[in-house]
Amino acid sequence: MHRSHQTVVAEWMAARRVGDVERAEALYREMKRTWDKRYATSRRQRIKSQENEKIDRAEVFARDRWVCGICGGLIDSGALAPDPESPSVDHVVPLSKGGTHTMDNVQAAHLLCNSRKQEH
Repeated sequence: MHRSHQTVVAEWMAARRVGDVERAEALYREMKRTWDKRYATSRRQRIKSQENEKIDRAEVFARDRWVCGICGGLIDSGALAPDPESPSVDHVVPLSKGGTHTMDNVQAAHLLCNSRKQEH
């Protein structure tokens, strides 16, 4: 059975909330696999076919003052992917919809907010 990355993230958060450490660890490993599989090649292919420039993630987070451009909340700079609160760079206009990989088209975002946006 294949589950979406977002489903796995939600289950991981629920397991952490109730203190089920064993299940949370197993789900964390699954989140890592679903994240890697989801973004490995398709993202690189989209970037190569669009206008793009080198994006310095640190510059994006500094420019946006570690505030999520989607929900407006503060981003935890110490959180690491695939933690839902970890920092990610969001394309305001998605590459799949003709957006560019440029500083003008990216914003800081929580990983979960960015994932939810991609589902719509």
